[in-house]
Amino acid sequence: MLLVRVEHTLSCRTQGETEIVSITAAHIAAFRVIEDLDTTRGAVSAWIDANVYFQLYPYVRQFFTEMTTMLGLPPVTLDYLHRDLRSPTDAEASQPTGAIS
Repeated sequence: MLLVRVEHTLSCRTQGETEIVSITAAHIAAFRVIEDLDTTRGAVSAWIDANVYFQLYPYVRQFFTEMTTMLGLPPVTLDYLHRDLRSPTDAEASQPTGAIS
């Protein structure tokens, strides 16, 4: 059994940058590993990086939309994820200084 935990924090602020609420959500995904897979640390890490976040993201997105609505705030709808088709080196090189990737 492989357990992967992904945590997100959403902060809602006024136009004057005063924080109204901070919501943290943790999702844990359980995966069953079949015998035929390459289960070396590097292979599992690469699989997690390439797949798990995309598998959990719809639930994260729904959670924040529902939670902000239940709190009486305008619903927050996170944007869709898109896989970057460039190589990681190209993607990192094109990020502006101080940007969060």
